[in-house]
Amino acid sequence: MGFLISSFVFGVILWILSLLYTLDTWGAVAAIIGIFLMGVGIVPVALLAALFHADWSSIGSLAILIVATFGVRMLSLWLAAKADRERQIA
Repeated sequence: MGFLISSFVFGVILWILSLLYTLDTWGAVAAIIGIFLMGVGIVPVALLAALFHADWSSIGSLAILIVATFGVRMLSLWLAAKADRERQIA
């Protein structure tokens, strides 16, 4: 359960950093467009902004947070499935 919660924490941090980066580099219009792209669109917009500004450290930071968010979420689901299988065997 803790891994699943931490994946959501990573996701919120990713979303907030993406919003702040987009606001800083491209302004409010791009941030609003990113928010209206089903909420998660702000992350690709921030990646595009970092790419067009050749800000490789920001791209790396966002990529690490994306991997952490989904990696930890997959790990938590795998651990939960493994625990269920072991409960069924016992």
